[in-house]
Amino acid sequence: MMRMLKAASPWLLRAFVLLVALSFVIEVPVWLVFAPLGLAIAVPSPRADDESPQTMHAPVTGRWVAINSPATKVPSHGVRTLGQAFAVDILQASDSPRESAPGWQWRQAEPQEFPSFGEPVLAAGSGTVIAAHDGKRDHRARNTWPGLIYMMSLEAFGRELAGHRSIIGNHVILDHSDGTFSMYAHLKHGSAAVCVGQKVRAGDVLGAVGNTGNTSEPHLHFQLMDRPQAAMAAGLPFRWSPLTIEPDPDPHWAPKKPVAETVEGLPATGQIFRTPESGVMPQPKREASC
Repeated sequence: MMRMLKAASPWLLRAFVLLVALSFVIEVPVWLVFAPLGLAIAVPSPRADDESPQTMHAPVTGRWVAINSPATKVPSHGVRTLGQAFAVDILQASDSPRESAPGWQWRQAEPQEFPSFGEPVLAAGSGTVIAAHDGKRDHRARNTWPGLIYMMSLEAFGRELAGHRSIIGNHVILDHSDGTFSMYAHLKHGSAAVCVGQKVRAGDVLGAVGNTGNTSEPHLHFQLMDRPQAAMAAGLPFRWSPLTIEPDPDPHWAPKKPVAETVEGLPATGQIFRTPESGVMPQPKREASC
C-alpha cells in the first residue's frame, strides 16, 4: 500500500497544483489544498538497505569516473525515491582540463560536446528486457549557473509533475529472474538496441549514453531495484566485477574529503575506474516490430 502511494506522488502533486489554481476561483479549504502535497512528502520511500550486494558486470567498458556513488554515501543521490538509494552516475574520464566552476553565460553546451555521449551501454547481467524507451530528445547540458538554476527549480518541478519517465529519460530495464531489476537511464534518443521481451546476456549492447531526463550533462545512471517499476522500488546494493579502481581520483569530481577506504567493486564519487575492453560492436538496429 505504501509503495502504491509513493508511486502516486506525481498525481498528488498534480492535485495540489490544480487545487491551488481552483482556490483563485472558488473557496477551497487550506487543509484540502495542502493535503495532497503533505501526503506526497510524508509517505516514505521503500528501503532494502540490509540486502547483500549483488555482483554484476559493469555496464560500460573502458575508463570512467563515478559521481553520486553509494560508496561515498547512501542514499547516493540524496533521496530514495525511484529506487535510487544505491544508484550511481558514471561518465567517461577525460584527461582534458575542465572549468573549476560553471560560468554565467546563457549558452548551454550541446550533448555532442561531451566524450560520454553516444558511448555503448551494456547489460550488467543476463535477463529479459521489460522496458525500452528511447523517444525523448537529448537536451542541452545544464553546465552554466543559469542552466543549473533552471534545472533545479522550474525544470525539476515540471519533471516531478510530469512523472518518473520525465526524470529518468530514455531507459532500459532488465529483469534478472532473481527478484532484481537493473535500470539504465538517460539514454540517447533512438539508441535502444533491444526490444521488450528480448533475452540478453551480460555485455550485450542495450543502447547509448545520452542526455535525456533530469541530467546536467551526458552520463549513465545505473541502479539495481527490487521491483520492475522504479516508482515502487527500493534500491539494492551491488558491486561490479571485474573492475580496477585507479589510485588517483579525478580532480574535478573528487569530493573535498578524500575517500577513506576503497570499496572493492564499487568506485566512490570522483574515483576513476577501468573495465576490460569486451570488443563491443556497434549497436544493432532494432527490428521494425519493436
